[in-house]
Amino acid sequence: PGDLPGVDGLRAMAEEFGTPSSTAQGNVIVAAEGRIGPEQEQYYRALTSALQADKEHVAYVIDTFGKPAAREVGLSPDGRAINLLVAEVGDIGSTRAQSSTEAIRETIRSIPAPAGTTVEFTGTAPTLSDLFTAIDASLLVITAVSVVLIMALLLVTYRSIGAAMVPLLTIGLSLAEHEVIPVSNFSIAIMTAMVLGAATDYAIFAVAGYHEARRAGIPSDEAAVAASTRVGRIIVASALTIAVASGAMIFCKVGIFVTAGLPTTISIIVTCLIALTLPPALLRYLGARGWVEPRPGTEKRWRRTGAKVMRRAVPLSAAA
Repeated sequence: PGDLPGVDGLRAMAEEFGTPSSTAQGNVIVAAEGRIGPEQEQYYRALTSALQADKEHVAYVIDTFGKPAAREVGLSPDGRAINLLVAEVGDIGSTRAQSSTEAIRETIRSIPAPAGTTVEFTGTAPTLSDLFTAIDASLLVITAVSVVLIMALLLVTYRSIGAAMVPLLTIGLSLAEHEVIPVSNFSIAIMTAMVLGAATDYAIFAVAGYHEARRAGIPSDEAAVAASTRVGRIIVASALTIAVASGAMIFCKVGIFVTAGLPTTISIIVTCLIALTLPPALLRYLGARGWVEPRPGTEKRWRRTGAKVMRRAVPLSAAA
């Protein structure tokens, strides 16, 4: 949260010392196999100078090891590791801090370390950055598995490649990366989950409306128009509900939620616009060729199922 006393203290300290405001801090650890020697000290000085020169990503460094009076503070009790505190530019959990973490690690990699020396950038902000990176990697797997499962369910339900392609193409366009606005990995994770669900639902609404119109004997072109007219208001109402709820995250106190609110809202609105335009166009094109015709109606079967459920409402509700 941005209003914690500790966070306020960091900002006040930065203001008093005339450094950029930062709430994202980490530690560069230079560890040797034996005790820290001249080679490690020379490397440490070169690395400290490089980090201090990076004004774009480093707010300030607290070099206790380099000051004779505070040398023991920066050196581990066994004399085998040096601890350099680094404040990143940006608030912890923000996209800016994520970028700073990556840049600092790139600086560390750019300076060859002595043999037998391990150098890591760790601490609160870098650990959170690692978490987001892990989320980003797992998100690709989750998205791929989700799309495959959705495709399988659509094919089983519709028994028609044409009908299944309407939701799949809607999902694909909604999830497309356009690189217009840079967002954090956490925001991408939330956006992907929301868009994946919303785009699928909205396209299924359109297909269901089209099938209902076709079963009523309405020509394919008119059925596409009727479906669009009927489900359009439902899609808009649903999308606005999700968009407002997502946008409300800007009132959160935790940075990762604050930064995820607006991008998620924008993504849902874009998904809504796609769902209002692409599925009807696909239905009209594919419908004219007979590729999205409904299977024989199952309304009577569902009515019988509904009647059974109503007769056994209490036990079935309890079981559910």
